[in-house]
Amino acid sequence: QGPIAGKMIENAAEEGTWVVLQNCHLASSWLPELERICEEVITDSDGTKPQFRLWLTSYPSRDFPVSMLQNGIKMTNEPPQGLRANLLRSYLNDPISDPHFFSGCNKPEVWEKLLFALCFFHALIQERRMFGSLGWNVPYEFNESDLRISAKQVQIFLNEYSQVPFEALIYLTGECNYGGRVTDDHDQRLLLSLLENFYCQSVISDDCYKFSPSGIYCCPRKNSYESYLECIMHLPLNADPEVFGLHENANISKEQKETQKLFDGILSTLPRENKYPTKYSESMNTVLVQELLHFNHLISIIRTSLRDINKAIRGLILMSSQLEDMFNSMIVGKVPTMWSANSYPSVKPLGSYITDLLSRIQFFQSWIDKGTPIVFWISGLYFTQSFLTGALQNYARKYRIPIDHLGFQFDVTDQDYDMPAPPVRDSF
Repeated sequence: QGPIAGKMIENAAEEGTWVVLQNCHLASSWLPELERICEEVITDSDGTKPQFRLWLTSYPSRDFPVSMLQNGIKMTNEPPQGLRANLLRSYLNDPISDPHFFSGCNKPEVWEKLLFALCFFHALIQERRMFGSLGWNVPYEFNESDLRISAKQVQIFLNEYSQVPFEALIYLTGECNYGGRVTDDHDQRLLLSLLENFYCQSVISDDCYKFSPSGIYCCPRKNSYESYLECIMHLPLNADPEVFGLHENANISKEQKETQKLFDGILSTLPRENKYPTKYSESMNTVLVQELLHFNHLISIIRTSLRDINKAIRGLILMSSQLEDMFNSMIVGKVPTMWSANSYPSVKPLGSYITDLLSRIQFFQSWIDKGTPIVFWISGLYFTQSFLTGALQNYARKYRIPIDHLGFQFDVTDQDYDMPAPPVRDSF
């Protein structure tokens, strides 16, 4: 399909028409060729008509060329926040907004109730993500395609069967459509349990089936499409945790997460203070950045896992197998596998490991605050080879000698750790 798409783009650029390429993330191997086409055929070509437009749709992908993102106009399509907004979007989007689809079932009363229940279920499982690990053990990206195929299946089954095949609908919706994205066993059980509250006989038989204990959320009686929209607009703007099957204190976790996200966004937009200015002549800058990336990643894993184990002990989240292994390792004074898999090589027990880690962090913090250290702690680095290469590069740039002509000579001194000044030509 790649050559066909490339030819279509070239023809459209010459004719001044539009081209739409959907799901580009599925053709990651062809994206470099698409980048070349955009740079050479479209941007640098005098034959490209001003009326030409190239539309690309894609899920977030690491393989998507950065130059195309920088040069193009970007639009994102994300699920709205809030139960009411999610419900409203489902009814305003295809296929439910299509009058032929909405009125295309030979059991209109049953169809409209099950359709509303499905849309409510779709909104509910998406909003549970806002509660973090209280909502799902693993965050899942449910999307409109799951709702679309599930709604079409409901209509097909209702048109072909005299009785509603709830077991088949629950299997297709809970195990295939939505369940196909679920990787955690406990999340799968939860998904099916929630779905059984929406795909059941009571939704059809009750005049006002309640989706929450308070009765604020209920299934409307059969009515017109516009009446369903009006009913949705009268729902509360902010949903209480009870409609999600959660305790009211779950709002605390949700609000903390939203506040943290707000603060992280503010911090990311602030200008950074340069304590340690970058110089081309100092190759150790690259070594420092590389080391900091790995240490920050390790610190993030340690901080997150300790926070999760604390919550698991208090019963706020489920004790996963990884957390259980971590807990057992800490009891016997062993470094957890979760940490050691992302750590520098070490055979120390847990207590000595933490002391050693703090010393390494202090070394790099001093490097950042005060500049290149006089004496390098070579065994405190993740990648010793990077440091040695950086030392060679510094020497080669300073004395204008090809780096492949250089080698190492090691001298062991009997001086103390605190050197008065850095060496003129070498490294301590």
